Amino acid sequence: MINPRPAMELTSEGNSTIIISNHPHSRSGMTSLKRCAKIRMTDPWPYNLPIFRRNHRATSPNGRDCAEITGAYEVSMSNPTYGTLHTASGLVLEYCSPSFLWSDDSRFLAVPQFFMRLKVFRRQRMVIIDTRTRSGYRSPEVAYYYQPENFSAESLTAIVEPFKTKKEVRWQVPECFERFSLFTPQWNEEAQQVVSLNR
Repeated sequence: MINPRPAMELTSEGNSTIIISNHPHSRSGMTSLKRCAKIRMTDPWPYNLPIFRRNHRATSPNGRDCAEITGAYEVSMSNPTYGTLHTASGLVLEYCSPSFLWSDDSRFLAVPQFFMRLKVFRRQRMVIIDTRTRSGYRSPEVAYYYQPENFSAESLTAIVEPFKTKKEVRWQVPECFERFSLFTPQWNEEAQQVVSLNR
């Protein structure tokens, strides 16, 4: 059963945020400092952009699914991050940006994904997951970095190179699937428990 309630909450203290755990065995609700440190809310631009997140969790608008990346790594020193995307419905997708976005109707999940050549990250493609059919679609367009901004009215808008040009690109969904590459993402029951049982 999907539990979209986050395991941790955030509370402010000066210019920092402290993570508070909802786990019943945590001492007074506070997680151990060995496991969780203060998150600076005053990181200078561009390090406060979504593409630099270390962790991100987003519940679908209908509350029936949630997507999460935890412990994201820098692509290279001081550059944006990537990690493995999991959803409560069982999706597992590697090399994803922690800047992902649900569609307003909760059917689609948009996430930029790195692709590699000769074991080196080259660019990103925009990936759109259809959670109803469990299909995936990759854009023919590539960029160093995409940052999804809005996914409503059957239109996905993203910023290209958000800390450089800030150019916008827009895809009409599902019409754009005719140009996108179809693939079958990994879905499994074990992945489902990664998000639901730990939250």
